[in-house]
Amino acid sequence: MRQFNITDLSALYRYQKEAISLDGGYTFTRGGTLLGTAALLEQIGPKSPSLLAVQIEPYSKKKILGQMMIDPHSSTAQMHFLAPQGLSGTLAMKELIEGMCKQAGEFGTVCVRAEIEVGNEVFGSFKEQKFRLYDRMRIWYLPPQSGSHDKHTNHWSVTHDTDFIGIRHLVASLVPPIVQAAHPLVDKVLPDLVYWQDNEIMGSMESMAGPGGIFLKPLLHPAIQENAGSVLYHGLQHYYPLMGRPVYVAVRSYQGWLESVLYKLQAEVVSLRSLMVRYLAQPLRVPELEMARRTLEKVRMHPSHLKGKGGDV
Repeated sequence: MRQFNITDLSALYRYQKEAISLDGGYTFTRGGTLLGTAALLEQIGPKSPSLLAVQIEPYSKKKILGQMMIDPHSSTAQMHFLAPQGLSGTLAMKELIEGMCKQAGEFGTVCVRAEIEVGNEVFGSFKEQKFRLYDRMRIWYLPPQSGSHDKHTNHWSVTHDTDFIGIRHLVASLVPPIVQAAHPLVDKVLPDLVYWQDNEIMGSMESMAGPGGIFLKPLLHPAIQENAGSVLYHGLQHYYPLMGRPVYVAVRSYQGWLESVLYKLQAEVVSLRSLMVRYLAQPLRVPELEMARRTLEKVRMHPSHLKGKGGDV
C-alpha cells in the first residue's frame, strides 16, 4: 500500500461510478460523487486528517483506491470509500483495508468504522479483516415539510459547552455500550442542537452538509414520541439557510421507533447499512495492577465477631 499521487489521477476519475460507499453522511452530502476533486482537496495540507491510499492488484495490475478520515478528538477513523466495486473480493482489496487500518493505528487511532450497504460483496472482505458488526442503520430521504406543525413545541437550541453533561446522560440512557465504544462522545465534538423538555435534554441533532444534501443524525428520547414529528420539523428550521438541498435522516436500530414517525412524514428509505468496526487497541494489564487484582480475587469476606454498642459489627 502507498499514498495517492498524481500518477493515480486517471484511476480516480475512471472509477467515478465504481466506488463502494462506506460512509452514509459522506456519500449523501456529495450527491453520490465520492471520487473526484473533493477527494483530492481533502488531502491538501500537511495536517490533513484524511488518507487516500492505493494498492496494486497483482494479476490485472489495476489500482485499488481507498479513503479514510481520522478524527483526532475521538481517536477513531471512518472509512469513506473503496474502488472499484469489481475488485471488492480480491486479496489486494483485503490488503488495502489492512494497510489503511495499520496506517490509522500509527496515528493513535483506537478503532476504524465502515458503513457497508447491505448485500454488497465487500462485506466479506471486511469480515475477514477482523471487522465486526455492531449496529444497523437506515437512511431516509425526507421530502420538504409544510409549516402545519405546532409552533409552540420548538424547544431546540444551539449546543453550548455546558450541555455536555446532559448530552452524556442522554447518550448513556439510549445508546447501547457497544455503539458508544465505536462512537465515543467527546466534549470537543458535540451535536449541533439539543432539545429541551422540562429543563432536561431529551434529544440532540448532529449534521453534515455538502453540495449534494444535508445529512442529519437525530437522537430522541422515546418520552417525546407523540410529538416526534413536530420536534423533527422544528429541528430542521435551524438549517433553513441550507434548505433547498435534499435532506436525509439516519436512524440507528436502537432508535427504530423513529421510523414510524418518518413514514408519517412521507419519508422513504434510500439505504440500509451494516455498521462494522475494527478495534486496533486492546486494554493491557500492567503487571503491578495484575498482581493486586489477583490478590483481591483471593480475599474472602468473613463475618466479623467484634461487638459494639449496636450489637455485632
